[in-house]
Amino acid sequence: MSRPFERSRRGFTLIELLVVIAIIAILIGLLLPAVQKVREAAARMSCSNNLKQIGLAIHNYHDQNDKLPASRYGDYSDGAAFGGPFYSSSSWSFLALILPHLEQDNVYKVGNIPTSTLAASPALGQSIKTYLCPSDQMSSIRTFNARSRYSQTNYVVGLTNYKGVLGSNFNYGDYANANPAFVNSGDGFWGANGLFSLDRWKTSVTLVGIADGTSNTVMVGEDIWTADYANGTQPGNGFSWAHSVEATLTCAMPPNYIKHANGVPINTTSLDQAEWGSYHGFKSKHTGGVQFVYADGSVHFVRDSIPLSTYRAMASYAGGEVLVDAP
Repeated sequence: MSRPFERSRRGFTLIELLVVIAIIAILIGLLLPAVQKVREAAARMSCSNNLKQIGLAIHNYHDQNDKLPASRYGDYSDGAAFGGPFYSSSSWSFLALILPHLEQDNVYKVGNIPTSTLAASPALGQSIKTYLCPSDQMSSIRTFNARSRYSQTNYVVGLTNYKGVLGSNFNYGDYANANPAFVNSGDGFWGANGLFSLDRWKTSVTLVGIADGTSNTVMVGEDIWTADYANGTQPGNGFSWAHSVEATLTCAMPPNYIKHANGVPINTTSLDQAEWGSYHGFKSKHTGGVQFVYADGSVHFVRDSIPLSTYRAMASYAGGEVLVDAP
């Protein structure tokens, strides 16, 4: 009997395999940027939600106390207040005061906030997920054995990417604001013109008292991790959500301003002691800008290209400035 025709079978040649591998590599190369963009979009949305929750917690605190939360701080004009400026004091931040409104009432109560000192409170080392941006490495570090200029010794602290707006007046670094209106109003930490000036506890602010308008005034923005800034190896202010100074920044310099030394961004290596004053601005890992929650509770992406005068105006709550090209 004659057999039906059988087609011979053969495997891929080496050249064909190399071509297939090359095509797969190209496809992966095309796909990875898209995947990274999707991941960053999701991380940015999560970050926005964190800020939204913080803004809502601030509003809930206001509704309950008839004023905005004010960080407690023994400052230069009243160094004895709350026991002084260090972790041996009860200089708790506004982020600590709003914990009950973030479903963190247990941390607040067990930590005996705000009457306990920071050093003696078990709340100091607690990681609060809402205070961490998923785009920044701080979200994976979560806690840190820090020695900031305020701890004086090593303490495990819960970290924060989100910090309150001091204002726009600042007397240090490349963007020192020499506006005569600010000369007698402190150094940009206390006596500042924003909602979370460190002496705001002396004169509380209500939402109605935000003369510039709640939709024009920024409350809380982002910061990014730098190990030297968290530690005492340089004069770092730290990233503890619990401490009043470590939970604040200024809008005196542009968003994402990073001082460069010899062409290398300081935040990727170490903080130059001489550039301490230039490191107090808001920064993020989101390309092209920083997210803020405004006093009306809305969250906006503020681009790096925003005019500095507009950015500074958004940081004051009763400056009477006219905003140009605001988000």
